[in-house]
Amino acid sequence: MPYKALSCLGSGFFGEVWLEQDLGLDRLCAAMYLNPARLPAGTVFAEARVMLDGEHDNVVRVFSADTEAGIPVIRMEYLPAGSVADRYAGNPVAVADALHIVEEACRGVEALHARGVLHRSSLGRNARRRARNARWAWMASPG
Repeated sequence: MPYKALSCLGSGFFGEVWLEQDLGLDRLCAAMYLNPARLPAGTVFAEARVMLDGEHDNVVRVFSADTEAGIPVIRMEYLPAGSVADRYAGNPVAVADALHIVEEACRGVEALHARGVLHRSSLGRNARRRARNARWAWMASPG
């Protein structure tokens, strides 16, 4: 296997996301292991394909989509600077910061919608940063 699991980043309705080391390219990636029983028929890799059709600064980049031991896996860029939920941890957000986050989230969701993806999990943990003070990128969720 060209990937080494390092730690579980989180889990949700559709599956788990793991931090992995891509041994072939020597880079970190986030691997979303999907529960096929929770996905509508024929949609397992639909959003990954759409995200590959064109890149957007406010959408996470997808590296690959495959099935391993019957489990669908989507590997995407790892955004190490954390999520909106991590950054604010339930604390009040300054109005200017909130407007900036919402604007960038809307740009990412708009880009997904333009490609036919209906984002069904608009949560603070799905908006992440590549680096501190960088743009917020929206991670698509299956379904």
